[in-house]
Amino acid sequence: MNNKFKSCARHKLRDKKMKIAHIGLKSLFFAVGFIIFYGCGISESEHNKVKSERDSLALVITGLETEIDELKNGEDRIIGLIESSRDANKFIDAKKYIELLLSKHPESQKRQYYSNLLPSIESKVKEELVVIEKQKKDSIRLANIGNLGIWEVNYFVDDFGEPTKEGYITTKNPIYGTFSNTATQNSDLRVHFIIASKQNVAIKLFEYNSNNPVKGYRDRYRVLVQDSSGERNTLSASNYNSDRLSFGRNDSEKMFNILSNGGQIKFKIIEDDRPTTEYNFTISNADWFENAYIKLSN
Repeated sequence: MNNKFKSCARHKLRDKKMKIAHIGLKSLFFAVGFIIFYGCGISESEHNKVKSERDSLALVITGLETEIDELKNGEDRIIGLIESSRDANKFIDAKKYIELLLSKHPESQKRQYYSNLLPSIESKVKEELVVIEKQKKDSIRLANIGNLGIWEVNYFVDDFGEPTKEGYITTKNPIYGTFSNTATQNSDLRVHFIIASKQNVAIKLFEYNSNNPVKGYRDRYRVLVQDSSGERNTLSASNYNSDRLSFGRNDSEKMFNILSNGGQIKFKIIEDDRPTTEYNFTISNADWFENAYIKLSN
């Protein structure tokens, strides 16, 4: 549908609405006049004349409303809106207009074509909604770019304790939880995250809230994570002659994405060789993690 046709349709629609408004006002005057005269005692013939004119106006208004509906919801116009929406990759609008066509024009020769097209349009709608949601989140994040939430960026130190240029993301305050093993149940646990990049995520565990992190020789762990949407993930981490649990590249990226989605995140870490050893803790609100990563990247 070209612009000239669209402009013409808009003008017709406007003219029809103005005409209805004019007739409606005229009808109102007749009604008021009728009430006034009737109250003063008009004759039966005058009453019938006013009633006849009112009924005629009602028929005219109904006819104009039908014409307006045709201008707004005519088959050719709706098909034009469907195609222009598809051309502009506005699939939410295209789906809406297809459903309108099927509802308003069940006899249309295009009914079967657009009915068959609808599933692929609905698939595109899902993609469009994801893009819209991301744009919305990005807009909110940019408006709060200085807000890091619970997160902060620190820097590794060298052999002399001096800060290097290599940074990492951690929490401003420790995360607390509990741990259990054959010797203790639900004892105090302190947790520190060390996130150097998307592919390098690690966790330090401090049993009894001490200053000494858990150290391992060739220990492996199963890390159960429930993200903010309630989805449960099973990741793997290892502690090879170090003071932290390190995720592999793929699981680091999964952990990074879970943190990026923010919200409440629950953790349960179980040692493979000693399944009675278990660590439990929760990040109450991981929002604004992406802002911390932007600061780290810069």
